[in-house]
Amino acid sequence: MSPLDSPMELIVTGFGPFGDHRYNPSTDAARALADTHRIDAHFLPVTYTTAAQFATAHLQASSGPLLFIHLGLATTRDEICFERLAHNERDATPDQLEERHQSLLPDSQPVADEPHHRRSTGLDLHSLVDSFNGRRPTDLPVARVSDHCGSYVCNALYYHSLRACEQASPRQTDALFIHIPHLTPPRARRLGRMLGSVFTTAPAPVR
Repeated sequence: MSPLDSPMELIVTGFGPFGDHRYNPSTDAARALADTHRIDAHFLPVTYTTAAQFATAHLQASSGPLLFIHLGLATTRDEICFERLAHNERDATPDQLEERHQSLLPDSQPVADEPHHRRSTGLDLHSLVDSFNGRRPTDLPVARVSDHCGSYVCNALYYHSLRACEQASPRQTDALFIHIPHLTPPRARRLGRMLGSVFTTAPAPVR
């Protein structure tokens, strides 16, 4: 069954510019993905505060089943990465607010004050990846399943979303983070439309 067959409300997010990256292709990709389902995308600042609050706020505002699809830029990758895991750890890289305050940060600290080391999506990522690669145009990168969402705000957003979804059980909710490499705006929009079609038709049962 498709994750939207229930039907599920789809919540799509992208990130704005951060650090030295004045353009973040996840913005255009998220907008195009959301447009295929005639919904609005949410564009998030690169802050840990937003990462911690976003999913919980949407779950509190809606009583039906939800599927969060988060998109973000992975500057060191060449593939579309469907992330299976989020880790309860962040590094010393400051987010946009911390940069402003020139915070001194520890080398490593937890994303959330809890004993869990990681959380995982319940989606069938291999089916989603196969569906994407089966219809992928040659000018878009190949997709793969990844087990490491990094240690920055992308990972924190994913961790908090998965945590909020688990706490909403037995309500049907889940989340997925998709990392994308550097893309031009036209290719990012093409990617978003491709992902929109994948989440309409691909088999991806929710836990």
